[in-house]
Amino acid sequence: MRKVMLSTLAAFLISGVIAAPSNADAGEMGKAMIKFPITMTSFAAGTAIGTPIAIIRKSSANTKETYGNYSDGGMIKKGGGLMIAPGVGIMKGSYQGIQLGPKNAWANSSEHPFSKDVFSLGDLD
Repeated sequence: MRKVMLSTLAAFLISGVIAAPSNADAGEMGKAMIKFPITMTSFAAGTAIGTPIAIIRKSSANTKETYGNYSDGGMIKKGGGLMIAPGVGIMKGSYQGIQLGPKNAWANSSEHPFSKDVFSLGDLD
């Protein structure tokens, strides 16, 4: 009687193990859980490092753009543009860079963590 009970129990255990699904693939939830700390670290680093880079890049571009707008006149207009352009470019670039640094870090850290776009080294607009 004992042998029959053990055989039946062994058969049930084996059939339960055979029917169990394989959990080798983590699935979407598992991949998202593993990727979350990497994404958040990339976002934090991209915000801390990418924001000053975005400010400098936008300030430089806005200074050149502002001077270019005033360079089509005579000597007085060029001189005025040369005095106004750095202040306008730095103020406008700082405002835009403060917005674009975290925006670039957030938009690019999930798909391509620690890429050049996360650190505002790619296309800013």
